[in-house]
Amino acid sequence: MTKKDQTYELLLQRINSGEYPAQSYIDEKAIAKELDTSRTPVREAILSLAQEGYLKILPQRGIIVLPFTYEDACDIFQTRKLLEPWLIQTYGPTFTEEELEAERAQVEKDSEIHRNAEGVPGISMMHHPHVLLINRCRNHFISNILQNVERQCIRIPNDRNKRVPYINSKSPEEVRGTHMILLELMLQKRFDEAAKEMVHHVELAETEYMRYWFQS
Repeated sequence: MTKKDQTYELLLQRINSGEYPAQSYIDEKAIAKELDTSRTPVREAILSLAQEGYLKILPQRGIIVLPFTYEDACDIFQTRKLLEPWLIQTYGPTFTEEELEAERAQVEKDSEIHRNAEGVPGISMMHHPHVLLINRCRNHFISNILQNVERQCIRIPNDRNKRVPYINSKSPEEVRGTHMILLELMLQKRFDEAAKEMVHHVELAETEYMRYWFQS
């Protein structure tokens, strides 16, 4: 991993966790010292995060963390409801029965769905079968959008300056069940129905996230 990538991942993790709350300033010099690097890779990482909407560079003032708003969260889920069903309809027919059966077996083993590694409240896309569909996407432009959406999915309303346990009324078994329905429909080549089920699945995730938002 390059110094730029290392810096990017560090800053992103701290923004997503709320360690760098909204409206706080990033100390470029301190980050460079912490990582024992020059300011060039730090500046490159900051530019990338600014382009992705995490930071804003204010001339003569510094680098500020942008807030993640209710409107931002709504836009993220709306994007998912448009793109993920499209992935099923476009790439679903390209999967073999063996691939889908292997994915179903993986889902059966997955016991931590809807929970990211740090336990930050959010709805991760990087688990089965979402990752299967994202990885199949051949359009680099859309793939980049999906990757950015995935990163945004684990952001929390970090202007609240606190972290709370992930709130989810659905157990991992229930969530796994909705993924199994998706895969079963794809195995039966009922891709339009699978696309509708994906919309329903994302809407459930949106409801859970918004419950966290308003309870926080």
